[in-house]
Amino acid sequence: MTTGHVDPKIEKKLPQYPNRTPRAVFRNLGQGAFEELIEEAGPGVAAAHCSRGCAFGDFDNDGDTDIIIVNLNEPPSLLRNDLAGKANWIKVKLEGVKSNRSAIGARVVAHYGGKMQAQAVLSQSSFFSCNDPRLHFGMGTSVSADLEIFWPSGQRQSYKGLAANQLVTIREGKGVVRNRGWSKSWRDTPFHARQWFRVPSEEWSERVDPMKCIVQDEHHAPVGRTKAMCWRILACLVWASLALAQDEPGRRIAPVRSLL
Repeated sequence: MTTGHVDPKIEKKLPQYPNRTPRAVFRNLGQGAFEELIEEAGPGVAAAHCSRGCAFGDFDNDGDTDIIIVNLNEPPSLLRNDLAGKANWIKVKLEGVKSNRSAIGARVVAHYGGKMQAQAVLSQSSFFSCNDPRLHFGMGTSVSADLEIFWPSGQRQSYKGLAANQLVTIREGKGVVRNRGWSKSWRDTPFHARQWFRVPSEEWSERVDPMKCIVQDEHHAPVGRTKAMCWRILACLVWASLALAQDEPGRRIAPVRSLL
């Protein structure tokens, strides 16, 4: 959860209400109970920022969910999720045919190990933000899952015993089809496409935390509202360019700096 005061001038008169505050992360314990993660969440969450929107997605294609956060009057932050252990997962990418191509509005229900998760493909998830359209389901120790897909057109598809730790692309009315670009990971991305991302020493820890902030502007300088909006647009362009590279194997991504 992103935080930050709505008016940066307030803290000048009321210091007890700071403009920049830490983010908040909660772990679902089941049965409607949650616990807040503080030390476990890592320095990227504990750092104080005035933030607005955030988007969730597997930025580095390593099977877990990362977070990109839009900060007010400063560059965006990328929180990379580095999980310890061998928890299983499955990702679902939908392609509409009779429904819209992006499958906006489609719902997926995953059954595994006596548990159930439900997610929907949405066009917006937060302020100026949109999540990864690939739906991620954490499965714990389960090695397979049953999926039910409910399309906006009213069509329904079901699949039994899908193996864990894979991306499954499902086309409306046809079924499971070949994935495109899933083999491309962050480590395989050409250097010129990732040179914008820097690792700030003050926000990096050698510990393997669930989340670590690895992206900040290299200058750490305040920026005006116009530049802040440019950073928001840039964050979307970066995510979109990487998504295009996944869909078109061999496609080169233009250096991000050339967009500024």
